[in-house]
Amino acid sequence: EGGYANNARLAEGRAEALLSYVESLYDFGNARMTVDSEPEDWAGLEKAVEAGNLPDKAELLAIIRADEPADYDQREWKLKTLNGGTSYKILLRDVYPALRHSDYQVDYTIRNFTVDEAKQLIFEDPSQLSLNEMFQVAQTYEAGSPEFNEVFEIAVRMYPNDPVSNLNAGISAVQTKQFDKARRYLDKAQDCPEKQLAEAALLMYEGQTDEAKSRLEQL
Repeated sequence: EGGYANNARLAEGRAEALLSYVESLYDFGNARMTVDSEPEDWAGLEKAVEAGNLPDKAELLAIIRADEPADYDQREWKLKTLNGGTSYKILLRDVYPALRHSDYQVDYTIRNFTVDEAKQLIFEDPSQLSLNEMFQVAQTYEAGSPEFNEVFEIAVRMYPNDPVSNLNAGISAVQTKQFDKARRYLDKAQDCPEKQLAEAALLMYEGQTDEAKSRLEQL
């Protein structure tokens, strides 16, 4: 609601203050920091008026969207004086406070964990690991060992709808003769020869040899 030049000064000050505040909270090391400011959020004003139901909405939008006057203070004056300023008072009360905002964005690249780091995290905080990192951990254990199977169990808990995690856990469950669990996992696994072999093995364990043979013949 103030002059454009004064709003530019205030906006720049808010942006610099936000940058200082963020830097005081976090240690970004040598990360590059940039700051910018927008003196008046006319795009936000347009969006708010368009979404509202003020009686002179069309006239307000015409002023906001017009190329002239190019001077924002003059354009603001037209809003203030439109129809005696009734709608402008509503804008001041309900819309303008939200237009004075500060935003920040942090762009970063997540470093992949080493296998040794992943081996520790898999049992402490597996939510930090990708499915591929979990698979790499599994490869450090002997196939079929308790640790090997446990990694696949953790992976399927962290990624319950992933077809690969379900395939690995399903095969592991067949090998450990946990048949109910194996079938549940294999139902969500991707279609591939490994899945068909696991399903055939499961059928054989369950005594359905003819069905198992039929499944193998499909390979």
